[in-house]
Amino acid sequence: YFVNSILVETKLYFLGGWSKNPDGTESCQNSVFYLDLSAPFDTRNNTPWTDLTSTASIPVSTCWQVSALGGPDNSSIYAFGGMMVDESKNMLFCHAVREPGTELLNISQLDGMCHSNAAYDYHARFLTCDITLSVNTVVYEFNTKTQQWNTPNISGTLPKRRKEIQIVQDNSGKVYMFGGLANPSTGSTNTKWFNDMNILDIIEMSWSKVSNFKNNTPPLQADFTATMLNNSVTVYIGGRQTTSASGKTKSYISMEKIWTYDTKNASWTLVTTIGDVPGVRIGHSAVLALDGRIIVFGGYGQNSSPADPQLAVLDTSTSPFQWSLPNVSNPIPPALAYHSATLIGDLMIVAFGNITQQTSTTSGATSDIYILNTNDYTWVTSTDTKILSSSPINDTTPTENPSPTSTVSTTSTTTQDYTTQTPSTTIISAPENGVISPHTAMILGVSIGSLSSVVVIAIFVLLFARWRKFKQMYRNKEVYPGILDTNSTTYLQYK
Repeated sequence: YFVNSILVETKLYFLGGWSKNPDGTESCQNSVFYLDLSAPFDTRNNTPWTDLTSTASIPVSTCWQVSALGGPDNSSIYAFGGMMVDESKNMLFCHAVREPGTELLNISQLDGMCHSNAAYDYHARFLTCDITLSVNTVVYEFNTKTQQWNTPNISGTLPKRRKEIQIVQDNSGKVYMFGGLANPSTGSTNTKWFNDMNILDIIEMSWSKVSNFKNNTPPLQADFTATMLNNSVTVYIGGRQTTSASGKTKSYISMEKIWTYDTKNASWTLVTTIGDVPGVRIGHSAVLALDGRIIVFGGYGQNSSPADPQLAVLDTSTSPFQWSLPNVSNPIPPALAYHSATLIGDLMIVAFGNITQQTSTTSGATSDIYILNTNDYTWVTSTDTKILSSSPINDTTPTENPSPTSTVSTTSTTTQDYTTQTPSTTIISAPENGVISPHTAMILGVSIGSLSSVVVIAIFVLLFARWRKFKQMYRNKEVYPGILDTNSTTYLQYK
């Protein structure tokens, strides 16, 4: 779990995450692998995984990181944030995990404890260790064509590395990173929570920061989801908040009142939703359907219990936004948290995560994949060839020359209901096997022929009318303005 996923063309990439090592200990990983979605597959067998770790591992071990697309044809992945562990430095730290947060202490003298076989659980009450060291690099770039990692040169002021964040990316290549928290696991000397907005311009390779927020901006918060709507408004759902930068006193964020951020005018709005409001949660996922629904799944609720219910839907096409709790059919996956979720067409692919309760499936990390049909909220075990045909794959291609990003000042912040336009989609079905029927061909031929005839007749009538007018003018010795008399240096003035 704590793994990051991102879709590049027909491949769903997974980077890093927290997992067991061969010696039984657990730590962040430097793994890179992908799921090929170009052909149907069944989650019960023969899932088409490709592991690139042996030849294209991440330069550092990572978890809690986020990633964005960029480069030629959106073929590069930019990974940043979260924990980045340089194991070559061999610095030992120990996590003393106590609900509701994590305290990180340097106790390298307790080396024996650091190599215990106790399983790591973010919400448990025991001790475990891993090798952790802050690295100077904030962003790593992975070229999926060459399968090479490099460190891009990025101008501007680098934001402090943080975890428990989600990002959104618009069509101009700008990535918006809000909130989160930093602590020794991310390279900070102490714990600090944020409510700032940083922008990474993938085209210009520059960082900038939104400044001068007015009153009623969101509190310091982390562990939420971020979903950008069709109108460039980002919806932040769930998470935790605090009133102090150190995070001494924390509380869960209400699912009834939701913060939205308009990237066009840098303004915040606190939206009061209606309907069947779900319970609070962290470690959940959210994906945007083509009709404006945000589908929320999983997470932890109060007291580390599974979020209730596991599946909830926020309709952003209505004003105000409206929650609903759909009836789910077919075998339901175990309660998950800190998983990944990606919507492709009508299918939401949920991968990995931490099972949050004792059920028929043992609690703890899982490597399973679950698929939800978002049309009827049915959990399925296989895909078909339509999985990519109805989905705009990587439709956030940056424009060639967007305006450079600069420091932005917030113009307004209001507390009111907010509505958004429902995204529209037009799907044209291609003929099977690339061949059309004789009947269809005849219809197309007649239609094209008729249209051509109309165009030819219209051109003929226009030319004939102009010829008659010119002939009449010539007979009356009249001319039109702007025609140069080749026998003089003046223009003939025609009436």
